Amino acid sequence: MEPVVKRRSFWQFYAAPVAVMVLAYLLPMAAAAAAVRAGEPQALRAREEMVRRVGQAYPIATATRQIRAGRYVRASVTVFVWNFAVGAVAMSTLVGGVFFAFPPAVGALRGTMLGLLYDPAGLEGARGLVTVVTGLLELPCYMMAGALGVRLGLAWLLPPRRQRLREVWGHARWSLPAVGLLLLLAAIWEVGGLSLLSRHP
Repeated sequence: MEPVVKRRSFWQFYAAPVAVMVLAYLLPMAAAAAAVRAGEPQALRAREEMVRRVGQAYPIATATRQIRAGRYVRASVTVFVWNFAVGAVAMSTLVGGVFFAFPPAVGALRGTMLGLLYDPAGLEGARGLVTVVTGLLELPCYMMAGALGVRLGLAWLLPPRRQRLREVWGHARWSLPAVGLLLLLAAIWEVGGLSLLSRHP
């Protein structure tokens, strides 16, 4: 007979893995941003390549075309579906089911990318407001989804497996919809802000 595991509260369940995800994002982000500001050639080359690829990548290129065509609802849906289905659920939560260390690794990669793209001038004025608010809405979602992925990965490894998976599902039932709602708000804010900036630069 397997031992009984008491279901943890929200704070007990998320505190440690969220702390791991915060560090996984922020430390590489700070290091990459510092390298760019210091003018390190390798960091500057990586930044140029990152800017080129980001501009061509889906969903940014697709959403940009939709905004220019005045299809703001479709652009918001494009950004939301990608951020939630791919960014949060697939690349943050489900990868943890493969191995619990994958979500922090994905977070470190994203943090490095954000650090390379850091530009103080881009954080000024109305464009800066759009960028900062979008980041404040999106990043906690990815961190929480990643923390859930860490717990999912550990649940496969630690006994009693069935009870731990049931606990993960119990938290996921409400935390993933909350993540989805925040990412929807972020998509609407981002697309709305960019559409206004395109008309009134």
